Amino acid sequence: MTTSPPLPAPARPRFRHLRWGVGVLGLCAFFLLLRWLVIEGYHVPTASMEPTLRGDPNGDKVFVNKLAFLRSPPRRWQIVVFNYQEPDHDPTIFVKRLLGLPGETIEIRDGDVYVDGSIARKPRDVQEELLFPVYRSNFSRDELTAFWSLESENAAGWDVVDGHLVVRAGTSLRMSARSEVRDRYDFLDGPPSGGDNFDSDLAVRLRVRPLSRDGDVVIALAKGFDRFELMLEMGATSRAGTLRANGKDVTPIGSVPLETGREAAVLFWNVDGELRVEIDGRPLYAAPYVPTRAAQPPVRHNDVGVEVNGAGAEFSSLELSRDVYYTAEGDFVRQRAVRMLPSGDTPSYFFLGDNSPSSKDSRQWGATLVSKSDLIGTPFMIFWPPSRIRLLRGSQ
Repeated sequence: MTTSPPLPAPARPRFRHLRWGVGVLGLCAFFLLLRWLVIEGYHVPTASMEPTLRGDPNGDKVFVNKLAFLRSPPRRWQIVVFNYQEPDHDPTIFVKRLLGLPGETIEIRDGDVYVDGSIARKPRDVQEELLFPVYRSNFSRDELTAFWSLESENAAGWDVVDGHLVVRAGTSLRMSARSEVRDRYDFLDGPPSGGDNFDSDLAVRLRVRPLSRDGDVVIALAKGFDRFELMLEMGATSRAGTLRANGKDVTPIGSVPLETGREAAVLFWNVDGELRVEIDGRPLYAAPYVPTRAAQPPVRHNDVGVEVNGAGAEFSSLELSRDVYYTAEGDFVRQRAVRMLPSGDTPSYFFLGDNSPSSKDSRQWGATLVSKSDLIGTPFMIFWPPSRIRLLRGSQ
């Protein structure tokens, strides 16, 4: 007769509790080490990066990748968290957007940043972050006529139906913005700011469904003495349209027709010295914008309009956005516009806030610049409040 080996005696409660305690302490130590070396939460205290990052009283909380600059050097347009000590102040943690790299010459002119004499053009994903809404409609007649001046020879030829702007076939309708677009921030928490400068880096987005095969839709953008028109042919079979500059054809646009009955998403912008056309997310045209004259622009230099010429069309949305307008302050007033950043043994970086009129940044900090040792990392995600949870484009 065989007997089974005796079962091991159960662990004493105090040793079981000890193992649990060691495990919990180890887990806490792991997360503390992770926080110290890799990822840390950061609370955005001010409105200097709005609308990308919201400041107090209900500031965003972001996760910061503290290893970002161990793998690769900082890149222009990244959002960076860093330490900085202003004269006569304690060290403070800031979050700004990186614009200037060591050894570069920085200039702020007409709302844009120039690096070594050339405009600093944003990557596509960063530009999406820095297009601030001026007008956004899912259409009601009151808001439409409040922002746009509408002209038509047939008052019954257009209407707002179930949140859509419907233009009947054979009708010509011209919409033009009633006022200039300025660098005003009145959609942020708190009182409005800015508004002192014309902002003529504009983008128009619309969603349109052709209802007939005749006529066209025209989007017009003006800057300085130049006026550009994107003419979209309704129901076309060979091309989507034509880009015109100052009344003359520049180039045919693509080979994606706007088919009758099918909605298309259209983007037309003149931003950072680049004209761009996209239809349904497909780039059809992108080329540098070169002003025809260098003289002072006229007062109304950023007119924007949408025209429907004989085409039946239904618009489900229409958006007008402006680019961030960086103001020249501190060392960057007009008579002292150019600045060289140190390199070599003491590399320095130049930072700006997205909410330019309300940002304290490298424009005001004078000779005391941000060095590489001051950099903490890059925020990659908003994790609080829940309604704002999202990944930050262009930060990595």
